[in-house]
Amino acid sequence: MKACFVVAMLIWAVCADSAWANPPIPLPGGSMLANVPVKSLVELRFQNIERQAYDISCGAAAMATLLKYYYQEDVREQSLVDAMIAVGDKDKIQQEGFSLLEMKRFAEQRGYVANGYRISDVQKLANLKIPYVALVNVRGYAHFVIVKGIADGEVFIADPAYGNRSRTLESFANEWNGVILVILHSSREGNSDFTMDTLPKASMGQVVPIIQRLGSAIWPRGAAEY
Repeated sequence: MKACFVVAMLIWAVCADSAWANPPIPLPGGSMLANVPVKSLVELRFQNIERQAYDISCGAAAMATLLKYYYQEDVREQSLVDAMIAVGDKDKIQQEGFSLLEMKRFAEQRGYVANGYRISDVQKLANLKIPYVALVNVRGYAHFVIVKGIADGEVFIADPAYGNRSRTLESFANEWNGVILVILHSSREGNSDFTMDTLPKASMGQVVPIIQRLGSAIWPRGAAEY
């Protein structure tokens, strides 16, 4: 009996979820109803995020998230996985995932300017006016996320594994390894909706001098390359 009750409740939950995913709304002047689409909690959590499909693909999913939703380029995680494996060490990637350098090279192949920076003080990140890739430690594993912006001491994160979330600056500092990957484009303007309006728009010419003051480049490059 108990098992039947549990099964019945599960069936009811599925049906209820399906029925209320598009709840009926009464229309003015009559009894007609219209179904209004409503996003599920999972859809909201992963809004404007390319969700990672594999355990080791957080780098590709993070990169796809940035290119697709900030730079509004038509890309998918799988296409990035295929492209980076084609030019990288396949065996190493399958065991350890993608490296920051492989992500940098991929972005450059698509016409972006990309470089990694080591930032000594987490407080300095609030000065950046664009989203960027960050490497954090999640439950003992290295994990790539996109930092969309920092406001009022909160770090807003697009996480390809856990969705949209936020951390206090102090909590983020304990997880972050001190390195970021900045990806810029000379002519393509970023989408401010992706950053949740936490950041004003800034051109590549404005961002580069700020980054150079905040930290040291992991792969130094000449000024002409920017």
